[in-house]
Amino acid sequence: MPDLPATPPSLIVRIQNREKHADAAWGQLLEIYTPIVVRFVRSRGLQDADACDVAQETFRTVAHSIGGFDPVPEKGRFRDWLFVIVRSRLADHRRRTARTQQGSGDPDIHAALDGIVREEPHQALWDQEYQQQLLTWTAKHVRGEFTESTWAAFWMTAVDGHPANDVAGRLGMTVSNVYVCKSRVLARLRDKVREIEGE
Repeated sequence: MPDLPATPPSLIVRIQNREKHADAAWGQLLEIYTPIVVRFVRSRGLQDADACDVAQETFRTVAHSIGGFDPVPEKGRFRDWLFVIVRSRLADHRRRTARTQQGSGDPDIHAALDGIVREEPHQALWDQEYQQQLLTWTAKHVRGEFTESTWAAFWMTAVDGHPANDVAGRLGMTVSNVYVCKSRVLARLRDKVREIEGE
């Protein structure tokens, strides 16, 4: 899997400046980040509907606060800023849930709720979700630029991890062609990520 860069300042700048295409930038931001937020929150034990609610609250906060985010990489990455917001909205959700569950006298329920509220989400899991979603989103948007065989050579070697000589035999290519295909697709994926991230 390619080592993907950090986060979309270009989207953020277009949104902050309320440029002509800010709505399209918001759409792109939501398309990229909503699945990350939902999957991450689901991994913390929430049901689908609750995860969607937390995601909605997260992006409501982002919309309200994005003017204060500085998209300069030295000041921090957008995904890290977003992670702080997600953690806060998740904690809010759990506090509300805990309050509504207070009516039960079952000590096991109280112990479980206390543990959930105090649980600390992990940055590594968040970063993994980000990398996976960015690769998925980027691959979907560049896939049509390549022939079936070029894409297959890339996917089989870079994603599935098959040796180039096995892939060459299966696709009727030379080993060097497999490496060329893989390199071309990886270069395009990196370019697409740079387009999104403004780097």
